[in-house]
Amino acid sequence: MLKFVIDEDMPRSTGAVLKRNGYDVLDVRDCGLRGKSDEEIFRFAQKEEINNQIIKAFATLTDSDLKGNLIILEPGKIRIRKK
Repeated sequence: MLKFVIDEDMPRSTGAVLKRNGYDVLDVRDCGLRGKSDEEIFRFAQKEEINNQIIKAFATLTDSDLKGNLIILEPGKIRIRKK
């Protein structure tokens, strides 16, 4: 089963929708990660083995790809919407 981490800048309803569709969801606000850097949240996701395929895809991205941009993951591709 896929497991997702919902960042604090996302509405809690995002996690609720995923849960209703059978996914395991962790919200950073409930995991002691509120206010933590993206890098810390990413390390947490790696440790929890959350979405191994997504983590492997993110490993190819640089800091400038991540910071302040919207990243859309689809099967077989990553789209980055830059500010």
